[in-house]
Amino acid sequence: MGDRQVGEKFNAFEDIEEPEDLRPVRRAATWRDVLGSLAGLLLLIGFHAAQAGRWTALDSRPPGAAAAAQLEAAWDLKTAMGNGRFGRAAAPPLYHLSLRPALGRADPVHGAVWVNQGYLALLALGLWGLGRHFLGPWEGLGAAVLFTCTPAVAGLTHEALPDLALAAWTACAFWAFAASDGLRNKLPSVLFGALFGAAMLTQWTAPAFFLPMLVPAVSALNRGGAGGVLGALVAAAVVAGPWYAARLPLLVS
Repeated sequence: MGDRQVGEKFNAFEDIEEPEDLRPVRRAATWRDVLGSLAGLLLLIGFHAAQAGRWTALDSRPPGAAAAAQLEAAWDLKTAMGNGRFGRAAAPPLYHLSLRPALGRADPVHGAVWVNQGYLALLALGLWGLGRHFLGPWEGLGAAVLFTCTPAVAGLTHEALPDLALAAWTACAFWAFAASDGLRNKLPSVLFGALFGAAMLTQWTAPAFFLPMLVPAVSALNRGGAGGVLGALVAAAVVAGPWYAARLPLLVS
């Protein structure tokens, strides 16, 4: 008798339908969430600026060999541009161009720290945008905080190196790519192409970070998204094409 009652109790659960999706329902982000997370992003950027001010006040070391080479390249580019030889720069020139305000300071090394703060802010924005696109604005803020506050990233802000700039352009390009729905939406696709061009003008190695985009780009071509792909290519060519075209004779020779 007891076994029969227990069996009936277990059988009662057989009529309960299991939900198809056990994941928790995510609350839709509101404008209050977006604005609040952006305010947090501004506080994060302000925190990093305060840290940079403290660093430049205390640091008295000479630049490392790699950073000194980048500053020298920036000086060479400034001289070459004065002589109308912009395309003869030895490396992609965007980071060196951004160092020009630092070259006019009494201490170019510390001037480069403030240039890097601009790239750090751009990186934080790109991380926030990626997080907001896939999860939500507060998650995006968390990603920006966690990544930009790591010692490795903080160390990059202290040196005149293009690595942080490349990371910033790449993060923003990934955000634009995500917003383009695999290059199917034209305006974000054009923005992605422009940001890719900026990355190309920052370091030779930039294309390696964008190789995974080839798969969705080909998929977009097969699904009638040729307009987005073409827009991205044109934007990248407009941004990076002139310098590479001027550099082509040197690359061939």
